[in-house]
Amino acid sequence: MKKYAIAVSAIVALLILSGAAVVVAHHGWFNDREDRLACGRFTVGETLPVSTLNGRYYNATNYDIRGPANATFTLQVSQEFAAGCVLTITGGTFFINTTSYSMTGGGVYFVKPGSNGNGWGTTSGGSFVLSIDGLRGNSTQARAGSVLIDFHNGASEFILQLHSWFFHDRR
Repeated sequence: MKKYAIAVSAIVALLILSGAAVVVAHHGWFNDREDRLACGRFTVGETLPVSTLNGRYYNATNYDIRGPANATFTLQVSQEFAAGCVLTITGGTFFINTTSYSMTGGGVYFVKPGSNGNGWGTTSGGSFVLSIDGLRGNSTQARAGSVLIDFHNGASEFILQLHSWFFHDRR
């Protein structure tokens, strides 16, 4: 029962973070330049390499198990709509301590430009859901303000809280 309560708590946390990010986006923190918008200037087929994501991981059932985490992945704009876009995860890797997991697929949906994206994916060792906030950049380098990954690997569950070192870069 404890395992299910923690899993439900993680999902609720993702939903709360999603709502908070939308409020922040509507207040203009990410709307001051078009290149900071999730779908605002991206085109279908464009590839976005998201790198330099660093942070921490926590074991969802035992918070005493924690440590460093980092990730690098590539997104490709697969569909654009009047109110958002779909980005496909074409590859990448994330590390929990020194163990690497290769991202083998998935997708992220942004409801509208400036909002956060929510999605899912698969890895070499399990599956994950994720939330990306503050995605901006271009086909040379893309950055994310924060990325939250809820990773399931067999009976284990890990929460990764990542951010881009360049998040506060106002260029």
